[in-house]
Amino acid sequence: MREFKSFNINFEILIIGPGITVWIFVILSLIEDYFPGSLNNIPDEIKLSFLTLIVVLIISSIILSLNFIIVNNRGIEIRTLFPRITLKKRSWREIKYYAHVIETWSGKFNFSDWKVIWFIDFDDKVCIRVPRRASFNLKNVMKEVSKFEDKFEIELKFRDPIFTARGYKKVEYPKDLNKNEKKIV
Repeated sequence: MREFKSFNINFEILIIGPGITVWIFVILSLIEDYFPGSLNNIPDEIKLSFLTLIVVLIISSIILSLNFIIVNNRGIEIRTLFPRITLKKRSWREIKYYAHVIETWSGKFNFSDWKVIWFIDFDDKVCIRVPRRASFNLKNVMKEVSKFEDKFEIELKFRDPIFTARGYKKVEYPKDLNKNEKKIV
């Protein structure tokens, strides 16, 4: 059986480890500012284990952010680069179709658009989300996917779809389409 792979960098996971580290250092600096000398009483063993925890968080976030999207005749799988850990795996029987989606995320000062591909299951929930940015060889992988799955014809647009993109909430389709008339190619 032939497999098609696309190398992917997941920026969401990449930000988590260093982000947690920054917040820990901010909290520690606030403690030192309001209670001077209180951190000097911490034993060296605890300081060393704390530093080890920070290093493990950063390394694990880097390892989990580098992954492959693998497509074969059985289904689609997202697997880490090293070690081989399967993050998500779905067979073609579990997926109804895939859709090209533009996610608009609002920030404090501006908006950012992410072009992604959602694999939607029969409950109309997202089971796999693949960002098109920072994916290498994705076009060839999507050619293979189109052999096995239907494509939703209309490009969907969502604003801040935090629960929908994670699969906790059903996909809300445009109002001009009835549920029975979804355009699938």
